[in-house]
Amino acid sequence: MKSINKYIRLIALLYAGLSMFSSCEPEENYPTLEPSIMWKILPDTSISVFSSGLSRAGLSKVLNNPGNTYTVFPVANESLRLFLADTSRHEGFASITELGNDLDMLTAIMNYHLVPAVKLTTAELQALPAVNTVEGTAISISPLDNGIRLNNKATTTATNQQLAVNGAIHTIDSLLIPATVNIRSLRQTIQADPDLSTFYAAIGRVSAANATLKAFFNGTSSLRTVFAPTNAAFADYFRRFPADRSVANMNTQKLTNLVNFLILQGAGKRNQAYFTGATERTNFTRAGRPVFVTITGAPFRFGTANVVIPDVNAFRGVIHVIDAIPVPGVGF
Repeated sequence: MKSINKYIRLIALLYAGLSMFSSCEPEENYPTLEPSIMWKILPDTSISVFSSGLSRAGLSKVLNNPGNTYTVFPVANESLRLFLADTSRHEGFASITELGNDLDMLTAIMNYHLVPAVKLTTAELQALPAVNTVEGTAISISPLDNGIRLNNKATTTATNQQLAVNGAIHTIDSLLIPATVNIRSLRQTIQADPDLSTFYAAIGRVSAANATLKAFFNGTSSLRTVFAPTNAAFADYFRRFPADRSVANMNTQKLTNLVNFLILQGAGKRNQAYFTGATERTNFTRAGRPVFVTITGAPFRFGTANVVIPDVNAFRGVIHVIDAIPVPGVGF
């Protein structure tokens, strides 16, 4: 009898345990976590070029973090490739990888496609006049019947919308460039300024025979800092040295030396804040020895020349416009 009662109690305990287990909510009824923005973007082959730009700019981890909310405007591959191939707008890069050779510029462009702290649907975007970006400047918005237009240029539709746990993704058909970013090369930037036309003629002439200088100015070499004399500065130089007469008539080696003197030897974009009055090495060498110049930041001076327009950023370079050509030692 005792063994039977013991068996009955065991059965009752097992039944109670099964009842408790069966009363628990099934696991599949719990909500599943949506993928992050980056997990939505990575498998999408239609925006893979833009995705590689995000990765190169170090933004993948940011967009993968569920605690960071963003609205993202990636660019469709074909539209981005057409832009990258348009050398009339830029020079020195034909891919996201090459654009990444100026990482600050690439990061600014990628950040211009990110709207922080909000998860905006197409309908919500249609009701807004503009959105602020991570880059720091705003993107204007115009509503369309089934989508929006950004900066009166790029468009997206409701069908391109993807929602992630930490944001929204809207694929657009054109790359957006913030007004604060100049994607042109040093050469193109100098060419666009009519007050630097004499300097443009000088770099054109020396670049034709000097592959290193050509690479500096068209953005295919390392980042450079250039001091660009105005037309008036060149006119003053030729008055002081009439034997040189003009850029067209100047001795080729002498002109090359002059241009090299206006380029800092070390790689890097050096803005006004960098200079503290130290002696800086130029790209000009005389008899195998480097030629130096003293550069102060306040007031901003290149030797005896005043910097009249500082910090003109370009792709892989920065330009400081000067009002004179200081002649080092015995000249060029």
